Amino acid sequence: MILPPGRLRNSLFMAAGCCLVPTACPFPVVAQEDRIVQLEFAHEQAEANYEATLAEVRGREVQYATASQAFDEALARGNEEETNRAYVASSQALGMRTRAERQLEERAQELREARRNLLEARRIYGEDLLAQAASENDPVVQRTIAVFVENNSLEIARLRLLPEPEITLEPLPEYDIEERDGPVELRQKAGLLEFAANRYEEQQTYFQQQLAELLQDQDLFRRSGDFLADRSRFGDRPPVGAQAGQNVPPPEQLDQQIQELETLQEELTRRIETIRTRAAELRRLAGGEWAQ
Repeated sequence: MILPPGRLRNSLFMAAGCCLVPTACPFPVVAQEDRIVQLEFAHEQAEANYEATLAEVRGREVQYATASQAFDEALARGNEEETNRAYVASSQALGMRTRAERQLEERAQELREARRNLLEARRIYGEDLLAQAASENDPVVQRTIAVFVENNSLEIARLRLLPEPEITLEPLPEYDIEERDGPVELRQKAGLLEFAANRYEEQQTYFQQQLAELLQDQDLFRRSGDFLADRSRFGDRPPVGAQAGQNVPPPEQLDQQIQELETLQEELTRRIETIRTRAAELRRLAGGEWAQ
């Protein structure tokens, strides 16, 4: 089990053979460790809230499916009173399912934000540890830093391997021109297409941020692994649980996530270009000032 930094502090000092004397082990990152503990708690709460709401959504889906089936059966029997009751029950079940789905999206956003904050704090913490190691000549302190570096890398890897709340791309909208469409209808359809393109651009911005953070983690993994491997080559015993830094390479899943995000970005770019080209065509056909 990997413990948060605040709970690890004393045990790691002892494991690294470092006395618990502030002058011997100057760590200016203690405040960051305390913040990480707080963010870990917030992440655990967000994760629990998401899982509870997801369970509620699944329950509401079952209720709605049961109510819909009851309505279909009543309709087939031709009993008007029974059909009306079943319709009301089905409508209520649908409303409860819809409300639960909206709440699930809110919980998913809260979880993504909590996880992003925690990963960012651990990334900053890891960078500061490596910076301190580069300016530290005491081998005893270097061993202690190595333990913290390894633990932080393992925690980032663990967070990156957790399942993310799914973000699905909305279907590519298609608005065909009909014979009865006049300028007003064409402009309305163009506006709907442009709205969809704006939604895709918002998603693209989010995924670009995700990709940038994944690349930062990948680089931090590499440099953390190099630091731990160097400590081993200089004759230091590996940190607790480490084998010459081999515990902290970028996980294969991290490379896969980067590839998937790059592919997704290409798909979003293609969709945005297609939609905006189609919207411009509709406005041109509508004529007048909107053709610009």
